Amino acid sequence: MNRQRGISTLGSILLAAVAGLGAATVLMDWVIVDVQTPDPEAIHFKVPFPLVIADIAVAFIPDDVTQDMEVPPEVRAQREVVMAALSSLIDAPDGALVEVTTPDETVSIVKKGGNLEVDVNAEDAVVHCSVPLDGIYKSLERWDWEVFEPKMVLTALHHTSPGVLVDVHADDGTKVKITKW
Repeated sequence: MNRQRGISTLGSILLAAVAGLGAATVLMDWVIVDVQTPDPEAIHFKVPFPLVIADIAVAFIPDDVTQDMEVPPEVRAQREVVMAALSSLIDAPDGALVEVTTPDETVSIVKKGGNLEVDVNAEDAVVHCSVPLDGIYKSLERWDWEVFEPKMVLTALHHTSPGVLVDVHADDGTKVKITKW
């Protein structure tokens, strides 16, 4: 019997499965939640979460749960105005939209690239949020405006560029960061 050295069929299958799993992991949308609390009972956890798991979980939400989240008629009547305003905001040049300063806090909302950057510097916390305009637009465009659907949030997240979405630093030392990867 003439045997040649090489990779076995089982080895080939395992290698292909590992390579496929690795490629799928890299190509998937991920959200990483990082929470740190201060001493005396300090906690630090970082949870990488693939959005595909959330997509699957949302599919199992019973219809009767979302029926309780009916959108008021006043909101539905403003659909065209909201979509036009959001479209104009997406097309608008970058720049400051709102700046408010009080003795206790400073709030600024700036359009930067495809995002609204919301920054709050208060006495007890510093907060930064990056809101993806295109993701919000696509999510609202697909929505029926009848009942709030949890998958709207996921649609917006899927259309978000990688980066920090939320970053909170509280005076007590608590830190929370949510990053799209």
